[in-house]
Amino acid sequence: MKVPSLGLLTDRDFRRYFVSTAVSALGNQFAILALPLVAVLTLNATPFQVGLLSAVSTAGFLIIGLPAGAWIDRMRIRPVIVAADALRAVCILVVPLAALSGLLTIWLLYGVALLGSFCNAFGLVARQSYLPQLAGRANLIESNAKLGGIEQVTRLAGPSVAGQLIAVLTAPLALLVTAASLAVSSVSILLIRRPDLPREERNRNLWAEVLEGLRFVFANRLMRATVSSISWTNLWGLAYSSMLVLFLAQTLHRSPGVIGAFLSVSAIGGLAGAFVARRLAGWLGQGPVLWLSLLVGMPFLFVVPAIRPGWQIWLAGIGYAVAQCSIVVVNVVNGSARQVMAPDHLLGRMNATVRFLTWSTAPIGSLIGGLLGTAIGPRATLAVAAGGATLGFLPIFLSPLRRMATIPPWSQTTTAVDRSPASTGSDPTITTSGSRAG
Repeated sequence: MKVPSLGLLTDRDFRRYFVSTAVSALGNQFAILALPLVAVLTLNATPFQVGLLSAVSTAGFLIIGLPAGAWIDRMRIRPVIVAADALRAVCILVVPLAALSGLLTIWLLYGVALLGSFCNAFGLVARQSYLPQLAGRANLIESNAKLGGIEQVTRLAGPSVAGQLIAVLTAPLALLVTAASLAVSSVSILLIRRPDLPREERNRNLWAEVLEGLRFVFANRLMRATVSSISWTNLWGLAYSSMLVLFLAQTLHRSPGVIGAFLSVSAIGGLAGAFVARRLAGWLGQGPVLWLSLLVGMPFLFVVPAIRPGWQIWLAGIGYAVAQCSIVVVNVVNGSARQVMAPDHLLGRMNATVRFLTWSTAPIGSLIGGLLGTAIGPRATLAVAAGGATLGFLPIFLSPLRRMATIPPWSQTTTAVDRSPASTGSDPTITTSGSRAG
């Protein structure tokens, strides 16, 4: 039997990055389930309070997302990743300590989620801009697929384990796993031996560089289309997810263990998406696979609000899995596509700008979910949000990407705006690395 090639995993430094991604993703799965359950089961939060918690958990991208990219373009990237994971671990650790001391409140939970989102905003943009040094542009889809695959494995196993652990330890104490995993992730990045590419001193105004990133993204019509599509999908996706755990816990009266198992079943779809993304992109073309995945997958979100208590929860898990599969395919293909559409010296600002634009709708969507959940109930909110997410394919479908088999490199997709003196080969800060998007 032929042994499959390990590819990039034969590289020691990439393996350490891979381990960092794996353990931090596992910890995140505990947090995704435990934080809302702390609010619902421990603090008896209302639908609006749960929606607000989801909103502040992503508010970092809205508040500091844009300058984060310009700052990162001025710094050595690896220390930023190390610090972001370490500080997030400290933030998360506050919740179990407060619970043990009897000081846990919904306001403290909001504060932890907000500070964690700031660290996450820096960490994710830094990771996207650091991977080029490990993988290179020629290996973008492979590296994104491998990292996306391990993230989906953690989504498959993490929620089920988290649910059982929450049932035994309670939700606040289960967050100790998240804090520990982030600490391990930080150390794994610290052990990478390959030096960062040097960053030259910049005398330009910070906000001028932020605007340069914005101009670059908006001047590229292909990137505009994907950003519009993902921003819209995130808006309604976060409205949906903000009410999902509440719906399962309060409306269907499911235990933490069952909710964790539900999320694990749905993660099978995400794992499948990571494995088939590369093949689908080659078969259908990079442009068509983006809008077709959303068009086919998003309507399956309607299955969850249609179910009743009992065995139908597993039918809903399958429907949710199909939707997750489509989202991961889009993430892998789109992440790789926009990496080739940006020059190296703009990677941080491009990634931060895209993150800002696509995730700035997330806290808004979470607030919409909380308000709708209060007004019409979690079940109806899930149905409305599913309808909104189903329309997310339209910006890509109405763009040149509709029939584009291969995404051209940045030098072929930029306009005169992108070719300003600060963005050409004469800029001394240009490097020769690839990039990674999440």
